[in-house]
Amino acid sequence: MDDSRTKKITIVGGGIIGCLVALQFQKKKYDVTIIEQKKNLGGILRDFQIENDFFFKGCQYLENDIKWIDQLKSLIHEEFVNFKFNYASHNSFNKDILIKKNLAVPIFKLNDLTEEEFNFKYSEKETLYDRVLFYPKDIKKKLISFLKNCGINPKIIHSSCAENLQISRVNVDNFEKYIISLKEKNNFYDERLAVPRNKIYPNDLCYSLPINGYSSLFDSIYKAFKKIGIKIELNTNVEPIWVNQKLSLKYKGKIFDDTFVFWSGNPTKLIFNYNKKKLNSHVFKTFQISANILTNNKENFFLQNFSDRSKILRIQKYFSKNNDKIGIEFLSTVQTKNFIINEALEILKNLNLDIKILDSSLTKYVLPRFDIFTVFDQKIISNFQNETYNSNLLFSPWLIYGRKNKIRHIDNFLNTKKFY
Repeated sequence: MDDSRTKKITIVGGGIIGCLVALQFQKKKYDVTIIEQKKNLGGILRDFQIENDFFFKGCQYLENDIKWIDQLKSLIHEEFVNFKFNYASHNSFNKDILIKKNLAVPIFKLNDLTEEEFNFKYSEKETLYDRVLFYPKDIKKKLISFLKNCGINPKIIHSSCAENLQISRVNVDNFEKYIISLKEKNNFYDERLAVPRNKIYPNDLCYSLPINGYSSLFDSIYKAFKKIGIKIELNTNVEPIWVNQKLSLKYKGKIFDDTFVFWSGNPTKLIFNYNKKKLNSHVFKTFQISANILTNNKENFFLQNFSDRSKILRIQKYFSKNNDKIGIEFLSTVQTKNFIINEALEILKNLNLDIKILDSSLTKYVLPRFDIFTVFDQKIISNFQNETYNSNLLFSPWLIYGRKNKIRHIDNFLNTKKFY
């Protein structure tokens, strides 16, 4: 293809995935347009802003082994802090506490563990509840109590959302050698049981964070994209128009029907305009408390919390722009902000981490999640993707969790369809 850029692609949604896809098509000489409903690029990654300070939304590390991300970094002038992946799992069920580093999944201790205790009858069923029934009785009971504490009905949620909730695998602390042998024996075991990463892989995972925050990062992306000819339409609503297998886009009073489309955002309207089927659009509502902190520990880390009573889901400690910071993600609760903070600090003390909250920076935000979907929605989205596979709408990984997995699936699709 020559530099005339006769082929066009429109990216609907200016978050991290939309921007990464836009850059790939720009490199392949496509005429690229990004349409973003909000006033800035960045989507859910844009920071919580408080006066001249900022805090990350959730635990959003950038993988250092993804080519697409490296290409994006090389295009902009932003400083990143690189670090080894440090993480831990904190578990409290029936007042028993288990803690382990190099794991971010539920941890259990059992008196005995044999193959007969796993129920393969439920290994390929659809719901999250079915997936939980695969495990031995005590593990199953505690996972169900965790989901109940989260306000999640596992009988309507799709089984693949186990990964989104960090319960796709579990660890049995006192049977790790046996677990390794099971993982080597059977793929079902491998996908459902876990041991610390360092017991299987010799290398550490490495990640990075933008030192000046994600909002600054996306502002730099905006400027860089404009320089290389990627068109960006902010504050713009788009209406999808389907005629048979042809998707056109209407925005700013005009209809555009000569473009490929990558729909990175919420697909509810896109699907409804195609077949009049409405998604449940299940929202998993969480909150986040953020603050600057004082601590002697300078490492970035996150801790996943699993409990039948604690409302804390995750604690992240990170360094950015001359300050150590903390983010505490938790469920809707009548408990006070101070109660949540004190509980988080007690959890961190179990890892020998002493942290002091700087009250002047303390702030609380709603952090809704749209990555938990029902079996009903999964069927609608999957059927829609199959029916539109040969249209000008490109595959979008709405049902896939994790940035790395999303990018791999998009790249495979584009190579299969010979867009490159």
